[in-house]
Amino acid sequence: MVYKGLGRYDTFNLVVTDRRSIFSKLTNDMMSNTIKARRAKAEGEGKGFFGKWKAQMQNFGSYTDYYEGMTPDQILRDSKENYAIDNSSIRGLNVRDEKGDEDMMNWYGLEILTTGNKITFKTQYDPTEGFNIAFGLQKG
Repeated sequence: MVYKGLGRYDTFNLVVTDRRSIFSKLTNDMMSNTIKARRAKAEGEGKGFFGKWKAQMQNFGSYTDYYEGMTPDQILRDSKENYAIDNSSIRGLNVRDEKGDEDMMNWYGLEILTTGNKITFKTQYDPTEGFNIAFGLQKG
């Protein structure tokens, strides 16, 4: 999530390829289309009401299946707010634990350090393992 001000955030998915990392903004259309596709797939498999409902809710909060069959260029063009950085420019990763306030949620502050830039996010999940797999980076 990227802070927009006044308690508002934009949510992004990170799609890592061998050449670049794509930051894709999560939109209402993306969520709706993903849920519809999950339901249609369950229906095509002959599942009943509860099977369709379970499919819709599967991986709730994760919409990465939206990108199935899309090329990196298609993902970039999907929204004017999507952007990419070259993986070769990533120099480090800083992750810090942040305690939530009233909602008592734990957050992780994430900084992706690139040559000449720092990209800052918040996430509910510790991204260290995923970044280590993708880039061979350790927590800074």
